[in-house]
Amino acid sequence: LYKTGNAKEANRHLVTAAKKEYEAYIYLAQIACDEYAPGEAESYVEKYKDAFSAALKKARGKNKPVESPLLPVLEQNLEKLRSMMARVEKIVIIDSVAVDRDTFFEAYKLASESGAFYSQSSLPDGFSSGGAMVYMPESQTSMLWGAVNDDSGKVELMESSLLSDGSWENPHSLGTEINEGGDADFPFLMSDGVTLYFANNGENSLGGYDIFISRRGDDNKFLAPQNIGMPYNSPYDDYLLAIDEQTGVGWWATDRNQLGDQITIYKFIPSDLRINYAPDEAGLAGFARIDSFRDTWADGEDYTQLLETIDNLVPVIKGGKEHEFVFSFPDGKMYTEWDDFHSGAARMLMEQYVDADAAAKVDAKTLDELRHRYASGDKSVASQILEFEKKAEKVRKSQMRLINEIIKIEQ
Repeated sequence: LYKTGNAKEANRHLVTAAKKEYEAYIYLAQIACDEYAPGEAESYVEKYKDAFSAALKKARGKNKPVESPLLPVLEQNLEKLRSMMARVEKIVIIDSVAVDRDTFFEAYKLASESGAFYSQSSLPDGFSSGGAMVYMPESQTSMLWGAVNDDSGKVELMESSLLSDGSWENPHSLGTEINEGGDADFPFLMSDGVTLYFANNGENSLGGYDIFISRRGDDNKFLAPQNIGMPYNSPYDDYLLAIDEQTGVGWWATDRNQLGDQITIYKFIPSDLRINYAPDEAGLAGFARIDSFRDTWADGEDYTQLLETIDNLVPVIKGGKEHEFVFSFPDGKMYTEWDDFHSGAARMLMEQYVDADAAAKVDAKTLDELRHRYASGDKSVASQILEFEKKAEKVRKSQMRLINEIIKIEQ
């Protein structure tokens, strides 16, 4: 039950099981950690140790019990949890949305000055891949992405810059400071070209992927990263934090809500100066877990207008001129105006794509509303959800065919 996501029901059975089998205390402690209750977790750890010690004294010969291999990992996670709970940042979360896991980065709406995310199919031929996505700044003259290292088998962050002849330089790793530990992926570089956010699932993570921050030094190498703590990170997977300085809104993704094939994206108001909740703050665990993002709002606050601004965001290029659309080619070239097209046939296909994309966004919003109704207990919308999901998949495949055909004709 615990391993299939039903911790509440598992907890009830484990409490009973612990009366006969002390190994159950390990899982009870892990559930307490997942619920941000370090004191309760510590109590279960002590009960396990006492029971194991007693069993060890009773044992004779070959029947001596073996300490659970989960205990050292649990104690490490408990120490990390206590440290993070002591510095839960006070932020304002203005919205959350559930999106498909495989293409979640497409839901990030950033002003063009903050760059954009692309699938790894946009990487130049011959570039190694294996990560989740590619980040490119507004200039489109560099890119960051995760790729599998053939020697270690781990995903590491790579970087490449556009050369004067229009080709891309040979990719290079961001270095051991960034890639040390587990898999490093989900990069986002602030517009200063210095501040890097990324995710890593190594030993400095509380559980799964955690979000880290690093900065580029004078020698162009990145410094030792720091875990940015809670509420951004959790015992689950947390990744791809991006801050749009134009709108003043930050984004990050997490699967802490355990939505199966979907994950949650939170939108928040970042602060220049970090302010943490007091360690004895009432409801601290709820703020760390994000039980309700509206609890982070002050009385009378309303972010409707800001959310509408983001929803209707049109990327802006330098000089204040609006893009008519944004279409990127595999070689890094980007079209933003109808007059950029050389082929009339490609332009006609692009018009079809833009119309289909606008309709798809309307359907996506309806689907999201239906999913929220279903999650709130309205099971009558199940058939509508399935219909919209089938339609979305059909449209997605159609759009991919259009994209491929546009690239083929125009190039």
